[in-house]
Amino acid sequence: MKRKIVLLMMLSALASCATAYKNEGDPDGKEAFVIECASETGMCFKKAKEVCPKGYLTTKVSAAGATSLLLFPAQLRTIEVTCK
Repeated sequence: MKRKIVLLMMLSALASCATAYKNEGDPDGKEAFVIECASETGMCFKKAKEVCPKGYLTTKVSAAGATSLLLFPAQLRTIEVTCK
C-alpha cells in the first residue's frame, strides 16, 4: 500500500512539472523564455516567476492538443515570457 502511495505522489509531481527554455529571439536583448507545462497554466506562471524574479511580460500563451504523460492524458501548455 505504501508503494502505491509513493508511486502516485511521484506521478503527480511529474504531471505538475514545468520546464523553461531560454529563447534567443528577443529583439530588445532582454532575457526571454519559453515555458512548457503538462498541467494547468498556473504551473507555467509559477516557473516564470522563478526564471524572472524581477517580473516578466507574457508575450504568448498556447495549449497544444492532448498528449500522454506516462499513463495519464494531459494537455501541454506553453507560455512565452520576457523578463523585466
